[in-house]
Amino acid sequence: GGVYMPDTEQLYLCSDYTEFHKMHEVWHHFWFKFLTQKQRDDYTKLYEKDLKNGKFYRDYGRVSAVEDFAENFAVITTKTKHNNKRLAYIRKLLK
Repeated sequence: GGVYMPDTEQLYLCSDYTEFHKMHEVWHHFWFKFLTQKQRDDYTKLYEKDLKNGKFYRDYGRVSAVEDFAENFAVITTKTKHNNKRLAYIRKLLK
């Protein structure tokens, strides 16, 4: 597995992790380090709205807004084919 520790900003990955999983963990860092509280709140609102009937790349994204954000950013950065409303919000953040 892998884990990102926001308090120490350390990232731990197993060597057998795929590029998608590596990017997932990296984007946890982005969430905690670079997003404003308003951006995190805005994304969380989108996430909660889609939680019941929205599209998720993997069910793991349903765990929390933070995990969903990391999942969606990994989708974008690895050019994985998937589409949902929250991806549009993330793409705006990249501009």
